[in-house]
Amino acid sequence: MIKNKIVPFNQVSLKHLFFKNEKMKDIQIIPTHRTRQLMKKMGIFFKANDTSLLLGYSGKTLMYLKDLPGKSKFAFTINNNNPYFQNITKLPAYIPNDKLLYFDNLNTQSNGKETILLHKSDFVEAENLIHLKKSKFEFSLNNSLGIIHLYFDFKMLKEQEDKNNIKWNYEIRFANRSTFWRYYFIKSRSQKPPTFKISHPKNGIKFLPAQIKKLTNGTLAWEVTSQESIPLRENYQDHFNATFKTSRESKREVTITLPNADYQKTRREVGEMDMEKKSGSNIIVKTVKMYSDIYVHI
Repeated sequence: MIKNKIVPFNQVSLKHLFFKNEKMKDIQIIPTHRTRQLMKKMGIFFKANDTSLLLGYSGKTLMYLKDLPGKSKFAFTINNNNPYFQNITKLPAYIPNDKLLYFDNLNTQSNGKETILLHKSDFVEAENLIHLKKSKFEFSLNNSLGIIHLYFDFKMLKEQEDKNNIKWNYEIRFANRSTFWRYYFIKSRSQKPPTFKISHPKNGIKFLPAQIKKLTNGTLAWEVTSQESIPLRENYQDHFNATFKTSRESKREVTITLPNADYQKTRREVGEMDMEKKSGSNIIVKTVKMYSDIYVHI
C-alpha cells in the first residue's frame, strides 16, 4: 500500500426526497472543534459538501489507528443554511428551540443497499429529536439542525481497503413534506362559485367544492382545497389543470394550467377535532395541518 495515499474509511451521505435525484442542498456535516483536534492528532482527514462527509486516513497512520483501544468517538454538527428546510421536510410542523436531531451509529439498520441508515425508520422522523436539556454536549449548537456521534473500532480496518471499499458507509434520509394545496381563483367581478374540475395527468387527487372567501386585502376569491396532502418538490414534472365555465349561463368551458405549490409559502393552521371517548364523553383534540396557498387570476 502506498504510504501517502489517503484511504477513505467512512462516508455519511445526506439524502432528501424534495430535491432532484435526492441530492441535499445547503446542509453540511462539520466536525466539532474537539473532533478536529482529535482527527489532526490521529492523522484523519475529512471532506464535507452539501451531500456527504468523507473521512480518510493516510497509509502511514493505519498501524497507529489499529493499535487504539476500544472505540473512538467523533462528534459532528449538521449545519443548516436553508431557511426553508422546515417547509420542505417531513418533520413536526413546530420544533421547539430546546430540541434538535440526533444520530449515532450504535443503533443502525440496513438500507437494503451498501449503505446503512443512521435512523431506525426509513426516513428521519420525530423520534430522532431529543431535548437539549437532557443531553450534554461539548460544543455550541447555535444554528445547528442536529448532531451526529460516530464510534469507530479501527481494529476492523484492513490493509487492502481502498476508496471502492469504504468500511462504514452511512446515510441520513429526509422525506419531503406534504401540504394541502389551496387554490384561490380571483376574478375581476364577483359571482357564484362555478364548478371547478381539477385534474392531473398522473394522479387522481380530488378537490373540495369551491367556496367564496374574502382575502386579507378584501378581495373575494373562490377557494378550492385538495382533499389530501400533496408532496412538495423542488421540480415538478406535471401540473394540475382546472376546467370551469366562465359563467353560470355560459356553456363554454375553459381549461387552464395551474401553478404548483411554492415551498417558500407554506402555513401551519391549528384546528380542533371533536372525538368521542370510550366512556361516551367527548374530548377536543388539537389538529395541525400544513397548507400551500396558491393564487390564480382568471
